[in-house]
Amino acid sequence: MFVKLDVDYTMKVPFAPRKKVSSKLVKVGIIFIDNCFFYSFFKQDGELVCGKVEDRMQLEKQLSQQFQLAAKHLLYISVLPIHLVWHKRYLCPQALTQYEVAQQVYSMLENDVPNDGMPIWFDYVYQGQQIDLYVVKQKNAEAELAKYRQFDLNILDVLPRVLLRAFYYEIQPDKTETLLYCYCAEQTIFILYSSLKTEIVVSQSSLAQSWSRFQERFANRFSKMVIYQEQSEERDLSQLGLPENHILLEAKAQYAFLSLGCALWGEGIGAK
Repeated sequence: MFVKLDVDYTMKVPFAPRKKVSSKLVKVGIIFIDNCFFYSFFKQDGELVCGKVEDRMQLEKQLSQQFQLAAKHLLYISVLPIHLVWHKRYLCPQALTQYEVAQQVYSMLENDVPNDGMPIWFDYVYQGQQIDLYVVKQKNAEAELAKYRQFDLNILDVLPRVLLRAFYYEIQPDKTETLLYCYCAEQTIFILYSSLKTEIVVSQSSLAQSWSRFQERFANRFSKMVIYQEQSEERDLSQLGLPENHILLEAKAQYAFLSLGCALWGEGIGAK
């Protein structure tokens, strides 16, 4: 969850403890593309529901009539485009207290973030012995929020974590594995993920062109390659020279993979 920060990045006080989302709330992942809202949520029995609507009234009427979900119990979550977000990872030499995490985050904000004098929003994740810092310019975040104004959007997430949650939900990887995830839409996004390190590569080319370009970079660095193609980008992969250990996930409804990752907000992405 992003926090607003003006141009003064110096530490004033430690961060307040993170608030937990009420178990009574139903998390609804929602993506706005081509003047439509693509959504995902989980029913009480764990079944995933995905769909597409034109506005909030249509969605909440549908959720109320078909699933008996009241609007006051919905928590809307979406994702920032990857090109708007600045990211840095810090590997901690030892486990940190909450105060030490806050000190390190403020140090990164003060010394590492490109500062053009514009107010920013930031978020961070402390997991294991690493801190991931995400920063977005306030004006860009507000422009994204404006797209969802009718929904009173509660949370903006970052795309790498949205994708990691969706991939993890699909395959439940073993903790010893280093995986190369590949998401194919208008962009091709590679995420090399292990419990110790995450490496992200974004390409504006197709999977075929991107794999030809980056396969040497990833060679012998992963135990399994997992690919998801949006319906609009589905291609025959048999001629691409992909590694034998690749897995092609079955395509869901258009953009349901992204809204799924949003609906899983708050869930861990570490292997079991």
